[in-house]
Amino acid sequence: MAYDASYLWVEPRFRRLRRWFLRLIALVALAACAAGVYYIVHGAKHPATSDGKLLSNELSAMQVTHAILAERLDRLQPKGSVGGVRSALQEARADTAAAMAALQAGDGGASSAAVARAHAALHADRRYLHQIALVLAHPSRAAAARLRALATAAGSAFAALPRPSGLPATFHGYRQLAAYARAHAG
Repeated sequence: MAYDASYLWVEPRFRRLRRWFLRLIALVALAACAAGVYYIVHGAKHPATSDGKLLSNELSAMQVTHAILAERLDRLQPKGSVGGVRSALQEARADTAAAMAALQAGDGGASSAAVARAHAALHADRRYLHQIALVLAHPSRAAAARLRALATAAGSAFAALPRPSGLPATFHGYRQLAAYARAHAG
């Protein structure tokens, strides 16, 4: 007989064990697929944006330089020297420019609303720093009168960010700069 070789390579007592083992492997694979589908659906419902990480390094650097600027503005005397204020202002402007460049370079994970808030905050900060430079260069009562409104606007704009890094608290010292402007206005 040509077919006397057995094609059943598994002995009868191991058939049942083999069948249950394969069923267990299939069940584990099915559970892994279900878990994968769950995580995909969960990720679609709750997208993980990096709004909190948007410009975090730049905002930390800005917080340091703005704190130095505010401290030097607080120590400014009406008839005093403004050399230290000018150097701190230059550093603060450089950090703001670096943050603006980083924002324009883009952060793919941040939402468009967070980018818009960061853009508005940086523009408010630039207006505030420009006004300080204007008052230092040409002291006048009219220029000094705008400082409070610009400081409040910049602080509020940074407070609207997910992680403002202490920046809203650094917009002070404008009263001493206004006193300096009144003393030098003529």
